[in-house]
Amino acid sequence: MEGILCSPGYIPTCVYEYDLFINKNVYPGSDCPFGCKFYGKEIKYGKGLCPTAEDILKTSIRLNVNEFYTQDDLNDTINAIRKVSEYYSYNK
Repeated sequence: MEGILCSPGYIPTCVYEYDLFINKNVYPGSDCPFGCKFYGKEIKYGKGLCPTAEDILKTSIRLNVNEFYTQDDLNDTINAIRKVSEYYSYNK
């Protein structure tokens, strides 16, 4: 984006879509906490649980910012965001 380092998304999918939750495999030899007798109910995770979060992750952009950025670096980032935002707001 306009010479500013960025990458798609924050994380690839919602955390509940990670293998750990899909396969219910946290502790070897146990299905806790997913089928744990102490909860009294089965815990289920899967796609569609938080549709808004899933949509946001599909369209979000991660910008790199760190303590070594100068004011000029930050101004360049701000200007790039504004330029891209204005382009897409006028070209719908």
